[in-house]
Amino acid sequence: MLALIVGIITIIVLVSATLGVKSSVSNVMGQMKGIIVYEHDAADVPYSHLSSDYEEKLEDIRGVRVALPEIYGMVRTIDGKKAEGTGSFTAGMVMLVGLDPKKERMRQGDMYGIGVEEGRKFISSDKYAAIISKDIADNYKKNIGSKIELDDGKKYTVIGILEESSVLGSIIVVPLDRARELAHLKEDEVNSFTVQTKNPEDEKRIATLIKMKYPELEAITASQAVEETEDIMGIMDLFFYVMASISLIIAGIGIVNAMLMSVLERTKEFGVLKAVGWENDDLLKLIIEESILIGVVGGIIGIIISVAIVEILNNYMPFSLLITKELIGEAFLFSVIAGIVGGIYPAWRVTKIDPIQAIRGE
Repeated sequence: MLALIVGIITIIVLVSATLGVKSSVSNVMGQMKGIIVYEHDAADVPYSHLSSDYEEKLEDIRGVRVALPEIYGMVRTIDGKKAEGTGSFTAGMVMLVGLDPKKERMRQGDMYGIGVEEGRKFISSDKYAAIISKDIADNYKKNIGSKIELDDGKKYTVIGILEESSVLGSIIVVPLDRARELAHLKEDEVNSFTVQTKNPEDEKRIATLIKMKYPELEAITASQAVEETEDIMGIMDLFFYVMASISLIIAGIGIVNAMLMSVLERTKEFGVLKAVGWENDDLLKLIIEESILIGVVGGIIGIIISVAIVEILNNYMPFSLLITKELIGEAFLFSVIAGIVGGIYPAWRVTKIDPIQAIRGE
């Protein structure tokens, strides 16, 4: 039963973590407005290198309202010390984002749906200004008007603090030109563009048009990004289910061993029952019911402990682990099945007992 409980805990905790990540990422990506445009062969947006000339080319496409250039990188030092973030998704690193202050006023909505909680957004005249995430503000004791020194040794004035985000984690946003230097990009390079359309319903059509007109570019809408993220998370779900299934197989072997030992220890008892008229079906039913009971009790205990563990983890994790009714139902079903399968062989062994030899053997 202990092995079974461990298997149930493994299933629920691991899968609830992927469900939580999927929900957090989908919520953020779902709030995005526009089409993400980056280099076709790039592994991801930060590894894309595009010429700034694409800004004008993208805006010339009929139906496009604005093309917003963006730069992504990592902040290595803050105030002369190694930068340390708190976001689990970025492994404790601090993400750098560069935006064009002159064009940001044309953006509809907020970048990744995350708005400025305190202070203000960029204006055209901003040069050495920074908008930082809430955890950076808390950890480095920064307020609106504070100075923050980055990798280039220059001090930036904090003009805004972002809303807390479990997905983006630690982030510092600076003007595009400053980000280009910090990310060591060429003078005319950016990582990507967020293309916003005049009519949101045209996003998929325009994304397809961009890829057809410029095969060297990749263009995905926010909804497509959500789908791709969910596909990746689905693979993670499958991986965790496989890992948890291995735990349940081990638990099943444990049940077989325990039930088999129980059968061997009660050989005389089964012999007596057969001698007084019990049929093989009755003995099968008895052993299977015992193994089912182990599966049911183990499943219930495992679920209770899992819920408690998830509640505790939710107090410390940057995202919420999600336990659904379907997950609990699947875990309980796996537990019962493991119990049934674990009792089949011992039950079969009982039917082969000769009552006379069993009684004499004792």
